[in-house]
Amino acid sequence: MLRHARILLLLLTVAGAPSLSYAVQHAYPIAAPPGATALIVIEKSGCFYCRLFRRDVGPAYAATPRAREVPMHYLDLEAAKARQLALARPIDVLPTVVLLRNGREVERIAGYMAPDNFVRVINFLLSRVP
Repeated sequence: MLRHARILLLLLTVAGAPSLSYAVQHAYPIAAPPGATALIVIEKSGCFYCRLFRRDVGPAYAATPRAREVPMHYLDLEAAKARQLALARPIDVLPTVVLLRNGREVERIAGYMAPDNFVRVINFLLSRVP
Protein backbone atom coordinates (compact mmCIF):
# COMPACT_ATOMS: atom_id res chain seq x y z
CA MET A 1 0.00 0.00 0.00
CA LEU A 2 2.85 2.41 0.83
CA ARG A 3 4.43 1.59 -2.51
CA HIS A 4 1.19 2.61 -4.25
CA ALA A 5 1.11 5.90 -2.34
CA ARG A 6 4.71 6.62 -3.40
CA ILE A 7 3.92 5.83 -7.02
CA LEU A 8 0.81 8.04 -6.93
CA LEU A 9 2.80 10.86 -5.32
CA LEU A 10 5.50 10.53 -7.96
CA LEU A 11 2.98 10.48 -10.83
CA LEU A 12 1.16 13.53 -9.51
CA THR A 13 4.41 15.43 -9.01
CA VAL A 14 5.73 14.57 -12.49
CA ALA A 15 2.40 15.36 -14.14
CA GLY A 16 2.32 18.80 -12.53
CA ALA A 17 -0.99 18.07 -10.79
CA PRO A 18 -1.41 19.16 -7.17
CA SER A 19 0.64 16.97 -4.84
CA LEU A 20 -1.17 14.53 -2.63
CA SER A 21 -2.35 16.28 0.03
CA TYR A 22 -10.68 19.26 13.46
CA ALA A 23 -12.20 24.54 15.29
CA VAL A 24 -8.57 25.54 15.31
CA GLN A 25 -6.59 23.44 17.78
CA HIS A 26 -3.27 25.22 17.34
CA ALA A 27 -2.79 28.57 15.69
CA TYR A 28 0.26 28.43 13.45
CA PRO A 29 2.99 30.87 14.43
CA ILE A 30 4.04 32.60 11.22
CA ALA A 31 7.42 33.44 12.78
CA ALA A 32 8.49 29.84 13.34
CA PRO A 33 12.00 29.13 14.63
CA PRO A 34 14.70 28.43 12.03
CA GLY A 35 14.78 24.80 10.98
CA ALA A 36 11.21 24.24 12.14
CA THR A 37 9.00 21.76 10.31
CA ALA A 38 5.23 22.31 10.44
CA LEU A 39 2.07 20.75 9.06
CA ILE A 40 -0.62 23.31 8.30
CA VAL A 41 -4.14 22.26 7.36
CA ILE A 42 -5.75 24.97 5.26
CA GLU A 43 -9.52 24.77 5.59
CA LYS A 44 -12.61 26.93 5.28
CA SER A 45 -15.74 27.25 7.37
CA GLY A 46 -18.59 25.24 5.86
CA CYS A 47 -16.30 22.90 3.92
CA PHE A 48 -17.73 19.36 4.13
CA TYR A 49 -14.42 17.58 3.53
CA CYS A 50 -12.65 19.87 6.02
CA ARG A 51 -15.10 18.67 8.70
CA LEU A 52 -14.45 15.06 7.70
CA PHE A 53 -10.70 15.70 7.87
CA ARG A 54 -11.00 17.12 11.42
CA ARG A 55 -13.22 14.21 12.46
CA ASP A 56 -11.27 11.34 10.92
CA VAL A 57 -7.79 12.28 9.80
CA GLY A 58 -6.74 14.80 12.48
CA PRO A 59 -7.23 12.37 15.38
CA ALA A 60 -5.57 9.52 13.45
CA TYR A 61 -2.46 11.63 12.86
CA ALA A 62 -2.51 12.99 16.46
CA ALA A 63 -2.32 9.39 17.74
CA THR A 64 1.00 8.80 15.96
CA PRO A 65 4.46 9.34 17.48
CA ARG A 66 5.29 11.66 14.56
CA ALA A 67 2.55 14.09 15.68
CA ARG A 68 4.54 14.87 18.82
CA GLU A 69 7.53 15.85 16.68
CA VAL A 70 5.56 17.71 14.01
CA PRO A 71 2.15 18.79 15.30
CA MET A 72 -0.65 19.64 12.91
CA HIS A 73 -2.00 23.20 12.94
CA TYR A 74 -5.26 24.40 11.41
CA LEU A 75 -5.64 27.65 9.54
CA ASP A 76 -8.69 29.13 7.84
CA LEU A 77 -8.14 30.02 4.19
CA GLU A 78 -9.71 33.43 4.86
CA ALA A 79 -7.40 34.26 7.81
CA ALA A 80 -4.75 36.93 7.37
CA LYS A 81 -2.09 34.40 8.46
CA ALA A 82 -3.01 32.16 5.54
CA ARG A 83 -2.05 34.93 3.12
CA GLN A 84 1.35 35.26 4.86
CA LEU A 85 2.41 31.66 4.24
CA ALA A 86 5.21 31.12 1.74
CA LEU A 87 3.33 28.77 -0.56
CA ALA A 88 4.67 27.37 -3.81
CA ARG A 89 1.30 27.92 -5.50
CA PRO A 90 -2.24 29.00 -4.56
CA ILE A 91 -4.58 26.74 -2.58
CA ASP A 92 -7.27 25.49 -4.94
CA VAL A 93 -8.56 22.37 -3.12
CA LEU A 94 -9.75 22.12 0.49
CA PRO A 95 -8.59 20.82 2.81
CA THR A 96 -4.95 21.15 1.86
CA VAL A 97 -2.18 20.04 4.19
CA VAL A 98 1.00 22.01 3.64
CA LEU A 99 4.35 20.77 4.90
CA LEU A 100 6.56 23.74 5.75
CA ARG A 101 10.28 23.72 6.48
CA ASN A 102 11.96 26.98 7.51
CA GLY A 103 8.66 28.75 6.79
CA ARG A 104 8.50 27.64 3.15
CA GLU A 105 6.32 25.02 1.47
CA VAL A 106 8.11 21.75 0.83
CA GLU A 107 5.17 19.49 -0.07
CA ARG A 108 1.39 19.45 0.09
CA ILE A 109 -1.51 17.03 0.17
CA ALA A 110 -4.52 18.52 -1.59
CA GLY A 111 -7.96 17.21 -0.72
CA TYR A 112 -9.36 14.64 1.65
CA MET A 113 -7.55 11.35 2.07
CA ALA A 114 -8.57 8.36 4.24
CA PRO A 115 -6.82 8.41 7.65
CA ASP A 116 -4.62 5.33 7.11
CA ASN A 117 -3.45 6.54 3.73
CA PHE A 118 -2.85 10.06 5.05
CA VAL A 119 -0.65 8.81 7.89
CA ARG A 120 1.39 6.69 5.48
CA VAL A 121 1.85 9.48 2.95
CA ILE A 122 2.65 12.16 5.53
CA ASN A 123 5.21 9.88 7.21
CA PHE A 124 6.82 9.33 3.80
CA LEU A 125 6.88 13.08 3.08
CA LEU A 126 8.28 13.88 6.52
CA SER A 127 11.00 11.27 6.11
CA ARG A 128 12.23 13.16 3.02
CA VAL A 129 12.54 16.50 4.83
CA PRO A 130 16.09 17.09 6.13
